[in-house]
Amino acid sequence: MKLVIDANKVNCVGEEVKIIAKDYINIINDVYKKISNLQSNEIWVSDGDNGAASKFVENVLKDQPFAIALGKNILDLGNKISSYAADVNIISDNKL
Repeated sequence: MKLVIDANKVNCVGEEVKIIAKDYINIINDVYKKISNLQSNEIWVSDGDNGAASKFVENVLKDQPFAIALGKNILDLGNKISSYAADVNIISDNKL
């Protein structure tokens, strides 16, 4: 039985995953930036640091590191897929 792997297609998938990850990270950064600016842009204003807007922003921003970490993990997956494709090319070039 012969196993055939098209390393170029695997690499393309890795590159697409990396693009998705970068887009996701950009979207997450933009969303959290807009949320953090709710009060300064006077979209939602409340009284002081104990107001509803302040508490909402504070609570939502606690999740930002986890959302960014997910994007970085997806990016890492894309890098690993591309690295795997490169390893497959090396193996096939050496005809092992």
